[in-house]
Amino acid sequence: FFFKVAFLCLLNMGKGKQKKGAPAAPPKEEEPEGCGHVKDVNPKKFSQQIPHAELECSVCQDTPGASELSVCLKCCAVLCDAEHLADHCAKKNHTIALSLKPRRAFHCYACKSEPAPNALLAACAQSAAKAFPLTPETASPTGTRIYYVKHDGPPPVHGLRNLGNTCYFNSILQCLVRTLPLRTRLAMLGEQKAVDITLMPRDPPLPALTVTIDAPLGPLTRAFLGFLADMDSAAPGAVFAPDDLLARISHMYAKFRGFRQQDGHELLRALLDGLDFEEKLRIRPAVLRAHGLADDAAKLGSPAFKALPPATQTAIYAYLQSIETYIDAVFGGRLASTVVCDNCHVASRATESFLDLSLPLSSGKAAAVARQAKTAKAAKSSAPVSRKEQRKREKADKKAAIEAKRGKGKFAALESEDDDDTPAPAPAP
Repeated sequence: FFFKVAFLCLLNMGKGKQKKGAPAAPPKEEEPEGCGHVKDVNPKKFSQQIPHAELECSVCQDTPGASELSVCLKCCAVLCDAEHLADHCAKKNHTIALSLKPRRAFHCYACKSEPAPNALLAACAQSAAKAFPLTPETASPTGTRIYYVKHDGPPPVHGLRNLGNTCYFNSILQCLVRTLPLRTRLAMLGEQKAVDITLMPRDPPLPALTVTIDAPLGPLTRAFLGFLADMDSAAPGAVFAPDDLLARISHMYAKFRGFRQQDGHELLRALLDGLDFEEKLRIRPAVLRAHGLADDAAKLGSPAFKALPPATQTAIYAYLQSIETYIDAVFGGRLASTVVCDNCHVASRATESFLDLSLPLSSGKAAAVARQAKTAKAAKSSAPVSRKEQRKREKADKKAAIEAKRGKGKFAALESEDDDDTPAPAPAP
């Protein structure tokens, strides 16, 4: 009976094995994560067709601008976002479209969601960027909008949508949104009113100069103010997509383009440097006008500037160097260094402005070892002692006391012999 059971088991095992020489079964194709319609995208075909597309709706032939158009990834048809795009995807069974807004986001009309970034979509985005490059006009709005930024209390809490590996970008924005001193300065800046500032150079010391700033805000500043104003005006718990601000930063700094992961600290420095640069550009024409120059002489190497006396040129440079923007007031500091001559003992001091300091962080191994040793020593001294160990310690202490007492008696005898005034007997001849 047992032999029959074993024989039947061997037969069943042989049936499941693949015959020698038979072709292997093809591996199953892995489904893409998230939206399954991404596998229908053909980046090579898209890159060949997109250069021939026109920046107008293929249905109504309207040209509302790139900020209101999208392109179908299947047939490269450019359509209006509001009216014809959804109808096109439903009738032709084309699922994914790319928005030509500054954010350049993808949307699947079958899943009704945004697909996760991958290599296929990234290749299509690069082809669309070559055919329809992002210009300053499409990156941020123009005009004299008044930006109402709340600064009398903590702002409402909102979420930020991930635009494709933009965790670093969203985390920095959430920190800046909660920085109340920055919001206070931006609230005054958002009114876009003419303001007077006073410049006081320190090296060389010059009299104070008051100038009126009435130049328009820079594009990055407008995008940042618009982002803050839109978040403050929305209901608590809303989710925002900071695509306009990201598009403006990407336009100024090419390293933040695409869907690659970046460093949050580098993004913070780029954003602060860009805001600081645009604010100084607003102040420079006012300084030039105060010295009799026109706004078109903003470049200090112009013939009008070179015609000025050397003392006036030095004064203009000094006033421009003394400009402190709202970025300097909130985030800036001064690093002072003093050098003393060993021979004449003359000290020279220099100051340098900074927005952040890079400090080395030790590994902490030495401190951890010392802390462990101290903890072990304290634990050993406070640990309970066995009775045998206690008797051993008492015996050692008693022996040490006896030896000390014996030694003290010998020294006392020697001292008494030295103190005796009786002369010693003469030695025998």
